[in-house]
Amino acid sequence: MDLTQAKSLFIEEASGLLASMESCLLEIESGEATVAEHIDAIFRAAHTIKGSAGLFGFDAVVAFTHNLESVLDKVRAAQLTMDAELINLMFGCQDHLSGMIQQLQDADFELDLQHGQWLLQQLAAYMTGGAAAQTEPPPAEEMQQVEHEHWQIDIEYGADVFRDGLKIKAHKIKSLH
Repeated sequence: MDLTQAKSLFIEEASGLLASMESCLLEIESGEATVAEHIDAIFRAAHTIKGSAGLFGFDAVVAFTHNLESVLDKVRAAQLTMDAELINLMFGCQDHLSGMIQQLQDADFELDLQHGQWLLQQLAAYMTGGAAAQTEPPPAEEMQQVEHEHWQIDIEYGADVFRDGLKIKAHKIKSLH
């Protein structure tokens, strides 16, 4: 199997996992299922996407999904409650991940990087304080001001990576254009 076929297989698998994640979230939101019934499936979908993306060097997908997975892990451990606000955040993350996967397939697809940063801030707020810092994303005109910024994400794999997780550093780099 060549790399193009493997990438296509990853995109197909990730798309299916994201559809499953959305379905589980819809069932939790509607009350058709309890969080316990579906949170493990949502976590496994995110974990599989993260692992497969790592194999291909899709580092932005890995970094974003790692943050999503960390919040989901707190829900699994009953340290966070999957309330309406967190469900909405999970929908936003699922949608953003879908866009990230679509961009891998179609380089012309424009991903809203500012919205992705906002989602990461919300996830970080849940990790540190248990609730989102801001319930609404910044206005579209604010997002467009920084649309062409570029970020570099460095991932350090330490000796205890499986116990402690990844240490991710992000910093803005100069525009390539």
